[in-house]
Amino acid sequence: MSNPPSVQTECRITVETILGHADLLLALDGIRAVSFTLSTTPLIKQKNNPVGNTLETFPALNPDSPLCLQQQTNRIKQSLPSLNDDLLHELLKSIAAISSLQWTNQAPLALRGTSFQIAVWGALQSIPCGETASYLSLARKIGRPTATRAVARACASNKIAFFIPCHRVIRSDGQLGGYRWGLERKALLLNWEASQNSINNQSSINSKINEHAEQNTLHQTTNSDRKACNSVK
Repeated sequence: MSNPPSVQTECRITVETILGHADLLLALDGIRAVSFTLSTTPLIKQKNNPVGNTLETFPALNPDSPLCLQQQTNRIKQSLPSLNDDLLHELLKSIAAISSLQWTNQAPLALRGTSFQIAVWGALQSIPCGETASYLSLARKIGRPTATRAVARACASNKIAFFIPCHRVIRSDGQLGGYRWGLERKALLLNWEASQNSINNQSSINSKINEHAEQNTLHQTTNSDRKACNSVK
């Protein structure tokens, strides 16, 4: 009697970012791993390259490109035929997020580690995009102020780059510390997030200015209408 065909439970996806290739390991329970490909080739510099460069063989998800979306969907469905539609949708959103380096803490992550490691990884996700924290502050955050070295080891054992942002943890003296995918990439990623944070803050300020200007215009229009009514009376 022949053995029944094995059911595939994992799918590997590769997209290209301005920081190099990102390899994602997807499964029926979510994203199990994300890694940036280590290479001796110099990393792409942010200022010289637009976000969203893609691989010809497997383009990064572009909301304006139905073909790319269909290719992504087909690839994952073929590899994980029993994957439910809701998780598929979340995985596609996560692929889009990392391809454009737009961080989200809503990615469906399949965490595997000790309770201590998972606590550290959860604390990492609470660090706002564009900001950094020290290993000591992270240890205090999880209620283990004397476990700085253990926290550093937990960060180093993180297999889900970007979504679990261990790149946001630096030493207390301001030095970058370590990063399993390269210190140059860590520095570029921190600079990228800081610049995006600045852009978002400026957009928020501009929005409030415009809203205030509209309110003033409405107020002036209302006063003019009242004066006109009074003059008629």
